[in-house]
Order: sequence, then structure tokens, then C-alpha cells
Amino acid sequence: MKKLFFIFILFLSQNSLTGELDGKKIICEHFKEKGYFSVVGFKFVENKVYKNRIASYGSYADITGIHRKPNNPVPEIGDYEESYKYYTSDKEVSWNFREFTLNRETLVLKERNKRSHQCKIVDSDNYYRILNEYLDKLIKEIKKRMKNNKL
Repeated sequence: MKKLFFIFILFLSQNSLTGELDGKKIICEHFKEKGYFSVVGFKFVENKVYKNRIASYGSYADITGIHRKPNNPVPEIGDYEESYKYYTSDKEVSWNFREFTLNRETLVLKERNKRSHQCKIVDSDNYYRILNEYLDKLIKEIKKRMKNNKL
């Protein structure tokens, strides 16, 4: 009986409380030399985490994982937005089969590929505004790199 009780307690400690992080939003930065940067945002909604990434495609940049309606500056969750169930412990949050692991104390996000990002919690009202500021910064950087192009 003691073994069964121990296994039950261990199981409870490893699983997230339902919706424990719902409503939280974080933005994570990874900066490198020469103006290159990587920014990714995560939204915790209904026991899932949704990913938005600032991405550049050659001379074009955008925020992935959003659906924009005409004349609406606030994007909505897109049909193609990546989402994964998240799991919490007392020290970390993980999702996508531990592809991402977030330290709950330091807010350092580690990817399985060993890249790490420093994250910050942001207000829901500021989430897309901050992502758009990073997008504008990336677009300016792309234009700066292309300013001497003849074609």
C-alpha cells in the first residue's frame, strides 16, 4: 500500500496542475554578434503553449504563427500556429517532448539544440506590441544590409 501511495504522489508531482500557466505570455531573446537576433514568444492557453517567432526569409521578415485580419492590428491565433501541451514541475516547464525547457526561477529557456534564450514575462496587452517592435528592428536590419544592393 505504501508503494502505491508513493507512486501516486510521485505521479502528481510530475504533472502540471490543469491550466497552471494559462494566460501567461513570455518573450525570449537570443542575441548574437553582427546584429543577428532570435526572438520567440510563447502564450499559455488552455493547457497548451503557442509559439510565435520573429522569422526572416531572405529580404522579408514576419511573425510566424499568427493570423491577421484586415484592418485589425492585433493578430489572433492562427490555424497554423504551433501548439503543444505543457508540463510543469516545481523547477521547470517543458513542452514539445522536452524540445523546450523553461527554468521557472531564472526564466532561461533551453532548446534541445543547446541554444538558450533569456525570457521575460509580458502583459497580455503588450505581447504583440513587443513582438512587432522586434519585427520592426529586424526589418530595419535587413534594409541596412541591403542598402548597397543594386538589384
